[in-house]
Amino acid sequence: MSIVDILIIFVSIVVTSFISGLLSLGGGTILMGVFVWIMPVALAMMLHGLTQFVSNGSRAVVYWKHIRWPLISGYVIGALAITGIFSLIAYVPDKAVVFLLCGTLPFANYVIPKGYALDVTKRGQSVTCGFVNTGVMLTSGVSGPVLDVFFNKTDLTRFQIMGTKGLIQSLAHCLKVIYFGGIILATTGEFDMGIPLVGRKPPGVQIRQQDERSAISQICAVHDFGDRSDLLRSWRHAADRRLG
Repeated sequence: MSIVDILIIFVSIVVTSFISGLLSLGGGTILMGVFVWIMPVALAMMLHGLTQFVSNGSRAVVYWKHIRWPLISGYVIGALAITGIFSLIAYVPDKAVVFLLCGTLPFANYVIPKGYALDVTKRGQSVTCGFVNTGVMLTSGVSGPVLDVFFNKTDLTRFQIMGTKGLIQSLAHCLKVIYFGGIILATTGEFDMGIPLVGRKPPGVQIRQQDERSAISQICAVHDFGDRSDLLRSWRHAADRRLG
């Protein structure tokens, strides 16, 4: 990553923070587009999650006493369920998918049929909100317009909406950081079934050890040393211990 890229990222964070502060929308989506344009998707998702976690977390702290906790508990159930499903397939979206979703999500409210309104305060809809919102978050990196659909028709006060949404988005971005951070860590070493295994040697080391042992056996066979030499047996034993 060049100095220019780092400068663009820094300026984008500052500018989009002002946009979010003034308009309370749009900043996270713009920032996600900049990050994906410069970085690989998984890394962009993780960095975006860290910045937005702080932004939304501060809003949750300010309106902490107004948070509707029953909605949070339902949301967490749905969020963990969809994150578990994503973890089974270790899905990482293409850049084209991220850009497409970032461009279309602002129109999510127009997808809902007239006469039918989602309401996060109604029974079961907080779980649905957690499932859908987190799924969109892990696919596009942002989900604000989708979350708004669940809050637009509620009877909550403005402070309750801001506090509850702030905490919900903080949790969503936290799950995003954990999810894509785990994928990044998994791809840097050996893992089985998508789970990193601690304490096992990297595949390249195991292959090199097998090649060296094979070479030792071939040398012994070519020179017909066999097991007649105590010195050779000691050398082979010491080599096995070093390679093991």
